[in-house]
Amino acid sequence: MLLPALPWLAVALFVDAAMLRAQVEAAALRVTGRTLSLGHVTILNTLPLSFAAEDVTFANAPGGSRPDMLRIPYAEATLGILPLLYGRLEITSLVLSRPDLVLETDMSGAGNWQLATRPADLASGRIRTSPRPRWARRHAAEERWVIALEQLRIREGRLAWRNDAGAWTTVEVKRLDAAALGMEERGELAAQVLHAGHMVTATLNTGRLARLRDPTATAPWPLRLELETPGAHASIVGTLTHPGELRGYVLAVEGSAENLGDLDSLLPARLPPLRKLVFKTRLADSGGAMPAMSGISLRARESDLDSWVPGLCLDDLQLAADSFDQPVHVALDGRFDRQPLHLAASLGAPAALLSLGRVAGRMPVELDFAAAGGVLNVRGAIAAPERGAGLDLDLSGTMPDLGTLSPLLGFRLPRFRNITVGLHAGDAEGGFRQGLALRGIAIRSSEADLAGEVDLRFADRTPIRAVLTGHSLDIDALGAAIDGAAPPPGPAPGATEGGWLIPSDRLPLAGLARTDLDLRGTIALLQLGGTQFRDASVEARLHDGQLTIDPLTAALPGGGIGLKASLNVRARFPPFSLTLRATGMPARPVFGALGLPDDVTGTMSLIAGLRGAGASWHELASGLTGQVGFAMSDAEFDNRTLEAVFGPALRVAGLGWNGIGRTPARCLTLRLDARDGLATLRSLVLDTPSLLLQGDGALQLHDERVALRLRPSARASGQPAPIVRVGGVFTRTTVYTEQATLEVPSPSGGGLPPDICAEALATARAAVAGPSQP
Repeated sequence: MLLPALPWLAVALFVDAAMLRAQVEAAALRVTGRTLSLGHVTILNTLPLSFAAEDVTFANAPGGSRPDMLRIPYAEATLGILPLLYGRLEITSLVLSRPDLVLETDMSGAGNWQLATRPADLASGRIRTSPRPRWARRHAAEERWVIALEQLRIREGRLAWRNDAGAWTTVEVKRLDAAALGMEERGELAAQVLHAGHMVTATLNTGRLARLRDPTATAPWPLRLELETPGAHASIVGTLTHPGELRGYVLAVEGSAENLGDLDSLLPARLPPLRKLVFKTRLADSGGAMPAMSGISLRARESDLDSWVPGLCLDDLQLAADSFDQPVHVALDGRFDRQPLHLAASLGAPAALLSLGRVAGRMPVELDFAAAGGVLNVRGAIAAPERGAGLDLDLSGTMPDLGTLSPLLGFRLPRFRNITVGLHAGDAEGGFRQGLALRGIAIRSSEADLAGEVDLRFADRTPIRAVLTGHSLDIDALGAAIDGAAPPPGPAPGATEGGWLIPSDRLPLAGLARTDLDLRGTIALLQLGGTQFRDASVEARLHDGQLTIDPLTAALPGGGIGLKASLNVRARFPPFSLTLRATGMPARPVFGALGLPDDVTGTMSLIAGLRGAGASWHELASGLTGQVGFAMSDAEFDNRTLEAVFGPALRVAGLGWNGIGRTPARCLTLRLDARDGLATLRSLVLDTPSLLLQGDGALQLHDERVALRLRPSARASGQPAPIVRVGGVFTRTTVYTEQATLEVPSPSGGGLPPDICAEALATARAAVAGPSQP
């Protein structure tokens, strides 16, 4: 009868609450390097011996979001009596009420759970809570200082985690019960947590916990983990031969979800709303970074994925593979944009593509895809996937409208129509990991009919070599398909945000510095700007930021185009040069591109030889040097065009058009000579049956100042009108008249010269040395 009273007698003689609190706090400080405060400590009148502590706090790491890493309003602990008598603190059971734990990292990535003193100090016996009596020293030397925690209970706890980006994640622990009645017993854990509105129940059963301390044992150690939340269940069942190191595992993984999309708040990634999902696989330790997977199967049915991909509805999805070393089979049926969707694919062992190096040999590839009325077929193989070489694939397909696949792929595609494509994909030099070689390319659509080959290399600067030939290419239709509508007319001239007419925004040249290109192309019939060019050809080379186009040529019924250009995009102020000779070009698309009424007939010649340097259009114009010549003969203009260009000056001189009807012109010519951004207007002539207009002057392109002198004359009266001055800046000009008038000499001794166009056309066409034009 006296035996139950002996523990209480021992406690009364050797233990009090203040001593117990001091011992625990001192031990915690020595073990962790941080302060543990127990608050008010009370020894409870229970068997086995227990004590309670209120307002328990454990200090956070320096620089943490709050002073305390852990706060516990109330805790109870059960002590071992005999170890306590010789100074060994042994806690066998712990109950925590409403614990609040914060886990976070600092700027260097170190977690606040990383302690200054190693836990090994505790196990090695270096930490002592109090001097031991002589009779207990031998017993203490035989055993290590270990806390034998046999039971842990948590009620209404809270765990907050802050990631490297500063975002907080909070988990509420409704209850947690863990038990292992001695290291020779099996471990058990049951928990119920609330996260992102989902109540998750977890149960864990393990083998004997003593195995965690025995690295030499190799017998299978059982493990069973089950997770369950409304509408979903997952389990991991198997064994480990080295549980302390998480090695030697063989695990069966199974999962199911009524709607996978309902679980996306539990994970950092967005999940598709796949319904009736079932997943199974088997994981085994491969000795490497990736586990060996076998028995892989996944199935989902009757899923409306419109919120994920607009217009997509899944009837059935199946994926199966005996292992990562065996072929994978995929089958998908559904509807996209109210049309049948079908995918059937058989791929070789994924382990080879993942560079695991365990699978060698030929990897067959078969894929059939049908959606939105289009079909894509892929046939072939990869001969040596483990070396990243041996790509041998044939691709063929048809598509009535490529743009309808944009929602399915997640990015915008041009609306190319009636497409038929075929090509062969093979290795570049060094294997397909180094690049691709596309041969036998044949693309036909409503916008183009092209063939050729392309070599694409994967490097810091993406080298591309392309040789293309084609029967037809409609760039106007391609532009409309890319924009999704017909291209609108060019904007009318107006001031930019900085007040300049010439844009000062930096040119988009960064992409050119990251790409190398070698392009040769010929097109029999090219449509651009409403004009048909024949026998168009181009040779372009971009290497290490140096772009060279030499030459670009195309033929027109009344002439043709010849262009040479160079640009170095790596310079701070990229230098460029341009030589252009275009003759017999229809004027309508050019006027439309300038924002002018394009109701004009006739052809034009544009001759230019220019050089400069700059990272924006304004910088290029500020240092422009060279010549530009523009010439039109036997043309007819909408009076609105003449009014928009010359109306203000002619009205000041008492002349002009009423803006209605059309006016024929024997010639319209312009000649500019530029040097370091100062453009001199050598010649400006407009000759119509009712008016002769001549002009000269200068344009300062850097500050966009203008100083022009226009000399209009009415042919009906044969008398010159007042000379008109145009000054100011490009966006705000001032027009005024001079007092004197211009006397135009005439070979007949009076009136206006009957033919001034011959000399004006010759001056404009001689802007750059070349063959003389009639």
